Amino acid sequence: ALDPVEALATWPLETLFTPDEAAWLRAARPSQAPATPTRLRWAPGQDMSYAGYACAIVKITRLCNLRCTYCHDWRAETNQIMTFHVQARLFQELIGSGQHGTIEVVWHGGEPTLLGQKAFLRTLALERWFQRPGQQIFNRIQTNATTIDDAWVRFFLRYGMHVGVSIDGPPELHDRTRLHVSGRPTFADVRRGLGLLRDAGLLRHVYLVVGGATLAAGAERIVRFLQEEGLTRVGVLPTRPGNGDGDGKGRGAGRPGVEWVDRATYVRFLLDLHRARKAQPEPWIHVRELDSAARAARGEVAGHCELLGNCVGAFFSIEPDGSVGHCDKFVGDPDYTIGNVLTQSFDEMRAGQRAQALAAGNRAAHEQQRGCRYFTYCRGWCPHERYVAERHDPAHDPSCCGLSELFQVLEEEAIHANGPRQ
Repeated sequence: ALDPVEALATWPLETLFTPDEAAWLRAARPSQAPATPTRLRWAPGQDMSYAGYACAIVKITRLCNLRCTYCHDWRAETNQIMTFHVQARLFQELIGSGQHGTIEVVWHGGEPTLLGQKAFLRTLALERWFQRPGQQIFNRIQTNATTIDDAWVRFFLRYGMHVGVSIDGPPELHDRTRLHVSGRPTFADVRRGLGLLRDAGLLRHVYLVVGGATLAAGAERIVRFLQEEGLTRVGVLPTRPGNGDGDGKGRGAGRPGVEWVDRATYVRFLLDLHRARKAQPEPWIHVRELDSAARAARGEVAGHCELLGNCVGAFFSIEPDGSVGHCDKFVGDPDYTIGNVLTQSFDEMRAGQRAQALAAGNRAAHEQQRGCRYFTYCRGWCPHERYVAERHDPAHDPSCCGLSELFQVLEEEAIHANGPRQ
């Protein structure tokens, strides 16, 4: 039997697309020549090389059924759904151009499941239409899980889509920050959806945003909650001020009334999480940020983009109108918009003035940090962390990314376990 995604290529185009859309696709059918091979290269103390690779964080809609207190991403306007033409041009350039042998597509929002399953059948069919021989395409979806039911679980299983879910801890924390558009709490809905995904083996990670209430509850409470719920893989994200706020001189605090967690506090919380999971190791909680930093401290590839360097030109955020930014963390700052899929190829965007300026800014920042003994591990950390610190943290030190305290602990643990690195 055909793979379900492969089977989409056998469907008549008019099954999923209007006659005009089908005609456009037939006229735009790409070459079947092989795509550029992917050559990911890494060595200790060096940035990752992402030749032939692209990660597209696709904001297929900005509409959302939640109103999270810290969120900068939702919109309510009627033009906040990505049209066929934008999607088609996106995949024509991302996939059909042959510039990338490996493509990761992260479906993001807003809340993408609000669009329904047919919308995602169309996107998968578009990917398959433009796919070249030998290309690998991986799809993930980030959801708040409030809409997940058995039908969605069957869909994700059938089409091989991994799922990440946002949950901010136990109900006394989650229901303070992740509220329904009506104002009601959402923990019970999220827990139900999470259970369906977890039981089906679809759950890739949960993502937990750390704010003041999380810090007050403490790392032990978070670890205990994750263990009780069987959520053993978690990404931990600090609340951040809106992009474009602040004056670039360490002054500014984001939107009025919106709290955010500075780097030093965030790092201390990561260390608290590490101590808490070591004190209560069954089941072991895999914290993405801690595990990737520990791998780096052992001289291994970190496996997480924030510690690999060289991210400009490999990670893209695509808005419903087709505009392309460097990573979705910079949404709201026009200086980080590098082009538009309606008018440019990804190679043109990479070579453009704005992307080149961002890459040069990263290189200049890294030169200031090379004197730090932990630079070989962090590779400058995430550029967005530096972006926030430069604008909002009066104590910002350009010679250190802010992770030295974390790496000191993890390096000592690595030496204790394996001896000094040669």
